[in-house]
Amino acid sequence: MTGTCWDLAVGTARHRAAADGEVFQVATAAALVAGAFRGEVSYGDISRHGDFGVGTFDCLDGEMVAVDGEFHQLHSDGTATPVRPEQLAPFAMVTFFRGELSAPVNGPLDHRGLLARIDGLAPAEADLCAVRVDGRFGWIRMRTVSRQEPPFPTLAEACVDEVEVERTDVTGSLVGFRAPDQSDGITIGGYHFHFITDDRTAGGHVLDCRVDSGEIRVDHEGDLHVQLPPEISGG
Repeated sequence: MTGTCWDLAVGTARHRAAADGEVFQVATAAALVAGAFRGEVSYGDISRHGDFGVGTFDCLDGEMVAVDGEFHQLHSDGTATPVRPEQLAPFAMVTFFRGELSAPVNGPLDHRGLLARIDGLAPAEADLCAVRVDGRFGWIRMRTVSRQEPPFPTLAEACVDEVEVERTDVTGSLVGFRAPDQSDGITIGGYHFHFITDDRTAGGHVLDCRVDSGEIRVDHEGDLHVQLPPEISGG
């Protein structure tokens, strides 16, 4: 990881202002995987740190996608609703998206082909990247986590009964990040995408897709700031 500064801090998101070219993350991916599903930071605070990103909600109650400054909650039935500022997140990643690099999609690309096109646009040595793909999707397969009750299971256990949803011939946006594999545990290594339709009524965590036409945009992020809530840090 040569191009990104990795920074850990203890406290809450309201204690630190956003920085240009930074991904702001609430908690670590390892904590979420282990079952730390209690929300600690409000989306009102998180929105000060970015207008673009992914996350989840208190008690793992669905998934979050932020695009164009609008935050939406993706529910287990595949629907989407606006996020209220007071809703809490146990994990989220946001940045102010600029779209520094771009490339068209002029013909069908399956999921593997899409990732290869992104890698060609922003080589692996670019480290942490924010990625947005707007376009028409021939099909897209998604799932969304459902609310859990304490004592919380692990993330893998919580995902066992998830229902997968497939949409065909739909326009919308893939929103997410690519991080180095060796950063897994601090953040989510590899690619992580959420999807929301253009009318902002449906979406989910992306499992597979085919994009028929559209545009890829990528930002190279210079810094990752991870804010550790007191519950995780022991504070």
